[in-house]
Amino acid sequence: MKKEEKYMKVVNKKNIYLITVVFVLTLGTLIYLLYGTFYNPMKAQISASREYASLEKCVSEAAAVVEVKMEGIDSTIETDNFPQTIHNATIIKIISGILPDNIKILQDGTTAIPMSDEPIFKSGEHYIFTLKKATGNIPYDNVYWITKEFYVNGDAAVEMIPSSDTCVRSGNTGIETLSIDECNSNIKQKVNQVQHEVDIIKKEDLLQEIEKE
Repeated sequence: MKKEEKYMKVVNKKNIYLITVVFVLTLGTLIYLLYGTFYNPMKAQISASREYASLEKCVSEAAAVVEVKMEGIDSTIETDNFPQTIHNATIIKIISGILPDNIKILQDGTTAIPMSDEPIFKSGEHYIFTLKKATGNIPYDNVYWITKEFYVNGDAAVEMIPSSDTCVRSGNTGIETLSIDECNSNIKQKVNQVQHEVDIIKKEDLLQEIEKE
């Protein structure tokens, strides 16, 4: 009986040990998943209500309309607890308006906490922006914020900020839409990054429409 009792005690100890290990691993996994879902800032996104205006209005009210090449992140700031990113940019072409030789672009969200509907700009990307001078608690004098935003690559352009009043949907028949199958891999990749429906249009048509305004 003593041998059987000793054997049962050993078995019970092993069972208790295994149960404890399984419990600790399960609890650790649960904590990790909960942290990653609710507390990890790298997984956070911002959703915000926005006011949208037509291309015509954005062009007419802009300090300038410009094609730029993004040159990387300068810094991040918070405006009323709202995270924003200041990007360096090189001016490719001033389509309308007047700008200083060197400008910086203000974008809502950051790499850690992006807007849910707009990826953070990457160095080397080209965009056409309608811009207004940024005001408020901005660390530089040459910072501009975006009212319309088109990613451009090759002969195609994609409006990035979601709007029900894009230049295509507002009834402009002079602008031709492109199917994604007609576009290069960069355009396809950019379209796949956004969570809303976009129109892919010819860059040449977009420029002509801007110059009409």
